[in-house]
Amino acid sequence: EKQVMATVPNSSGAASLGLQSVGALLDLAKPSLEKRLAQLENQNLREGFGVEEYTTNSQMRSNGTSMPADVRSTVYEIGPGGAELTKEQVGKLLSVGGGECDCCKKTRQELGKTNLSRCTRCLKAFYCSQACQKKQWKTGGHKQACRAPSEIKEGDWLRIHNVTSRPEINGRIVKVIGPTPNGRWEVRISGGEKSISMAGEKLEQLRP
Repeated sequence: EKQVMATVPNSSGAASLGLQSVGALLDLAKPSLEKRLAQLENQNLREGFGVEEYTTNSQMRSNGTSMPADVRSTVYEIGPGGAELTKEQVGKLLSVGGGECDCCKKTRQELGKTNLSRCTRCLKAFYCSQACQKKQWKTGGHKQACRAPSEIKEGDWLRIHNVTSRPEINGRIVKVIGPTPNGRWEVRISGGEKSISMAGEKLEQLRP
């Protein structure tokens, strides 16, 4: 029977030097490893998904100012079982509003108005009259959907923005699952099964 003998150096010998060398190499490789782990995490989130890009037709806001490209365009995920949002629903969420009354759907041109009244709370809903505003609040669902600028609730559809560490997820429309113990929000990409944790300031409100 063949015997194998090994010599284990003491802590001040070659083994110590070897460990120091390995440690130095790991320190050098750490940024690359972290970047690759982030890429794999994003790939895992997107696995089995198709990506479609939605661009709004309008390039001008209702007040005549230009609409930035990053507001006019976004991407949303389509899961294996079908997206939770249709393209029409995505268009509604991303629309700037102000071209027509959100209740009666009459346009400014039809109404002979230069501008429509805007909800003073969410600043994203537009109406031609107090009657339409009250009707939409009571029976049109705006009471449930209206949010103050920094307000977030479970079930809201929001958009990820201003993430510098992982810019590839900017523009994703996500559904709020609920708050996390550390003060962030658990969100799920439209059509997906996996959720991620996001800071509130990285979540942009969309049209109610």
